[in-house]
Amino acid sequence: MLDEIVAPDVVHHAGVFVDEIGRDALKGDLQALLDGFSDIRFTADVVVAEDDGVAVRWTARGTHDAEFVGIAPTGIPVVFTGTNVYRIARGLIVEGWSEPDARGLLTQLGALPEIAPPVSTPAA
Repeated sequence: MLDEIVAPDVVHHAGVFVDEIGRDALKGDLQALLDGFSDIRFTADVVVAEDDGVAVRWTARGTHDAEFVGIAPTGIPVVFTGTNVYRIARGLIVEGWSEPDARGLLTQLGALPEIAPPVSTPAA
């Protein structure tokens, strides 16, 4: 399906990770997610399109049932969100920016400690 909507030379900006060029690199990233969460399902919560841009706010749900980014399967069901912004040309995605809640996902998997919210102190 990606072959139908993504340009072969797509540029994918993935937050803190190195930018990737090419549909095959994007497929590899998505396959790692599908492999780690075989029942993963995405819901598009908000979609906004204007000119050559499309923004999608999404929610993902799945069970961590295989290795994912070096984390052994935990069997933990997870819910995480993210936002993707795409630039469209010639009817294909030619550039994209991904901002998943990686911290939230890794915290649910036990790979990161939970961070307590800051404690506010009364003004002096």
